[in-house]
Amino acid sequence: MQRQFFFHDEFKTDLSQLVFSDQFLHLSSRTASPYLYGLGEQKEGLLRSFNWTRYTIFNQGDLPVPYRNLYGSHPFYLVLENDYDGNANGVFLLNSNAMDAVLQPAPAINWRTIGGILDFFIMLGPTPADVVKQYTGIIGRPFMIPYWSLGFHLCRYGYNSSEKTNETLQRNLDKGVPVDVQWNDIDFMNRRLTFTYDPINFKGLPEFVKSLHEK
Repeated sequence: MQRQFFFHDEFKTDLSQLVFSDQFLHLSSRTASPYLYGLGEQKEGLLRSFNWTRYTIFNQGDLPVPYRNLYGSHPFYLVLENDYDGNANGVFLLNSNAMDAVLQPAPAINWRTIGGILDFFIMLGPTPADVVKQYTGIIGRPFMIPYWSLGFHLCRYGYNSSEKTNETLQRNLDKGVPVDVQWNDIDFMNRRLTFTYDPINFKGLPEFVKSLHEK
């Protein structure tokens, strides 16, 4: 006998096809429509493709390229329902392991993770705003951002030295650009190790930071 699990139109799956092993878990579910958003962080349009598209959810820092995982992992999606009333629902998989979410034309989603458990949260909306509110009620509300973060930020990879960083900042200030924050990317680190800086190319970094704070 087939064992199926239905949650109205939000979550439909056949548990006879469930795979649950030590290092591979797999579960498929139909979605209410192909109008699905989420499964970030990905560099592409907001509306996801159901043409057998794989979205890898695993943090990694690289140049933003379409269909490649990036800095954040968000195994959550919001889907608009087909009733044309603006109703929506959402699904969140609470699992920190590397995973793939594969969208197929049914429309359906295939969850594949290399470990953990299948801990699903289903958000009933009914509106998209309600779904987001219910989702953030689970993972936590956004933090209030610091005041200085609202200003004009200057950053890039490749300054190569504290002198070059200072020169770039001063050139902008001389042109009247209201710079509020000056950043360095990972090239200021010593072998890219956290809480370090290059003692040769960025030997004057502490003094540079101190002078910025004084201003």
